[in-house]
Amino acid sequence: MDKSTGATRVARRALASSVLAGGLLAASLALGTVPALAAYTAKVQNGTLVLTGDGASDKLAQRLDGAAPNMLQVDVGEEHLDIRTLGGTDTTTINDLTTTTVKTVDVNLNAPDGNGDGAPDTVVANGTESRDNVSVTRSGDDVLVSGLAADVRVTGSEVADDTLAIRTLGGDDNVTIDPSAALLITPVIDQGPDG
Repeated sequence: MDKSTGATRVARRALASSVLAGGLLAASLALGTVPALAAYTAKVQNGTLVLTGDGASDKLAQRLDGAAPNMLQVDVGEEHLDIRTLGGTDTTTINDLTTTTVKTVDVNLNAPDGNGDGAPDTVVANGTESRDNVSVTRSGDDVLVSGLAADVRVTGSEVADDTLAIRTLGGDDNVTIDPSAALLITPVIDQGPDG
């Protein structure tokens, strides 16, 4: 039979809770070798939404449909998106931005040190179900995609590793690729069922 007072029982429970919490903390610190999940930060700087990945593999995407899991939904009143994937195998998808205020999207594939990350990255630019007239050109070391609702600029691409996928979906579409742009990134064109 336990003859301890109520105060003693409360003290014992508090001590047991402290030991349990300390044990859980020690166990979580011991699991430090488990790989971290990819993370990103999003903030508005001078009227530009800036999305920054980390050193792990990221999947950053703009989408208007809230039903797709594991995607970042961007629905803001900004005219410019600045996406920095940093390291890892990254996929950045830009869907049709017709119903938004976004006019330009910059996708920087460089590692945190500003050099190429040496990992395969994919930038997907999706068109519409109507006629799209898309042009892929080069400006210095950048690849430009124009003719969609928002112009896309890809910086830090490595032709041996990175892919630019242009998907124009439906409609009688036209896609032109400047050969000099293909020296910076590997273009893949999907003009949909009507192409």
